[in-house]
Amino acid sequence: MTNLDRRSSQRVPFLASAEIIEGGSNVSIAARVSDLGNDGCYVDMRSPLPTGALVRIKVTTATDTLEAEAAVA
Repeated sequence: MTNLDRRSSQRVPFLASAEIIEGGSNVSIAARVSDLGNDGCYVDMRSPLPTGALVRIKVTTATDTLEAEAAVA
C-alpha cells in the first residue's frame, strides 16, 4: 500500500507557489503546493523537512493568499 492509497480524503489537482517557514526560524523556503484535500496538500520543495516538523505556510495564487500553521506528514 502506497501513501496515496492511505489518504483519508480525495485530493484535487491544484498548483500554486508557497513560502515555508520552519517553526522557530525566520528562514523562508520557496516551494510549490499541489493536490489539495480536506486533510492536507502536497508541498514540493528542494529539501524536504522531517516528518512532524512544525511550519508556517503561505500559499499564493494569482488572486488569493492563504497563511496557516501546519505539520509535515
